[in-house]
Amino acid sequence: SYTTLTSIDATYAPADVKVSSGSTNTNYYRSATTKLNYFGGDLSIATVVLNVKYATPAVVALYPMSLNSTTTSITGGTVNATSPIPLSGAFNGTCVVTADATGSLVLPSKTFSNVIRVVTTQTLIASSLGTTVYLLVYDYYSPSDSKAPIFTINTSTVSSGFGVSEQKIVTRSE
Repeated sequence: SYTTLTSIDATYAPADVKVSSGSTNTNYYRSATTKLNYFGGDLSIATVVLNVKYATPAVVALYPMSLNSTTTSITGGTVNATSPIPLSGAFNGTCVVTADATGSLVLPSKTFSNVIRVVTTQTLIASSLGTTVYLLVYDYYSPSDSKAPIFTINTSTVSSGFGVSEQKIVTRSE
C-alpha cells in the first residue's frame, strides 16, 4: 500500500508530496492544476540502494489525460548509490508517459470498469558511473473510484559494471 503525506523536504524542493511504498521506496512529487512533476526519491532495487534527485523534474502526468495522450520530458540531476559501494554522479534521461489502454480491470476482490492504463518509462544514464537505471511503471486508474492508481506494476532495473539488478513491485490500493 501507499502512504502519502504533504512534505516539505528541502532536499527535494520544490516537491510538496511524499509517497512511500514500503520502508525503502520513497518518491517526491509536486502537483499542479495541469501537471504532476516527479523530483526523485530513495529507491532500493535488489541489492542496489539509490538516492535520485532531479534538478529537471520528470513530467509524469499532464492534465487532462485521455487515451493515446503522450507526454515526453527530458530529465537530469544526480544519483547517489550507497550500496553495494558508494558512488555518485550526474544523470540525464527521458521520461515518456502514455495513456495506452482503457477497459475493465478484474481483480480478485472487485472488477473496475472505465479504467485507463498509464505507462511510464524512464531511462536515466549516469555516464560517469557507467550506470543506467530503467523504470517501467503500469498504473491503472479508475477515475470514478480514486485519483490515485488502483493497481500498479513497477519494474526497476539498474545496469552497471557490477551487473544487472531488477525488482518488480505490484501494489493494489485498498
